[in-house]
Amino acid sequence: MTHYADLTPCDYLGAAYSGACRWVGWLAPDRDYPKGRLTRREHAALKRLSQGPFPLSTTFGRHQCEFCGLALSTSDLFLPSGSQVLVAPGGILHYVEAHNYLPPEEFRRAVLECPPMTSRAYLAALLRTDWAPIARRELMEPDEPSGSTLEATLEREHRWYVESWATPPEDLIAAGSARWGRLQHPATFAILLLLLAGAAILIAYLLVE
Repeated sequence: MTHYADLTPCDYLGAAYSGACRWVGWLAPDRDYPKGRLTRREHAALKRLSQGPFPLSTTFGRHQCEFCGLALSTSDLFLPSGSQVLVAPGGILHYVEAHNYLPPEEFRRAVLECPPMTSRAYLAALLRTDWAPIARRELMEPDEPSGSTLEATLEREHRWYVESWATPPEDLIAAGSARWGRLQHPATFAILLLLLAGAAILIAYLLVE
């Protein structure tokens, strides 16, 4: 991961956005960084936001911590902060917890003030930043459906995110338990055994032939 000094202009989303976005938490082993501890409220808020960040931009693969080699999330954080969007790596919570990194005060304040990323309030906060007018120019290309607006496009992507990726962990556990319960049903086991027996007979027949 390339090092960027905290709160410097960020071109993560493209050069056009560098005046509206700023880097936070892009560390490197050969560069000094501020150290300290978050308050309990700040830590809890950052942990909550890190569990399901809204993918304003999509990345592929996983990132490894340059300090200890741990595999980190590539779901980066985009936090509204006044007119700016602060862009932090998906591993920023790891840097805080394992490597004593202390993000700048502006980021810590943005973490406390950021609405849940599954909420419409989060979208509204993004649309109040300087990112929004740039995105209207950069994102609303001719291939967008006729009459589309940034608001409509963002809402559509956000709805997909909420439905597809932001399922609460307890819901996933409950769904998994329900599936396991269905697999434990005697009729299900009987069907599985019949299928396995049929496959074994077929394989034996083919080997004999």
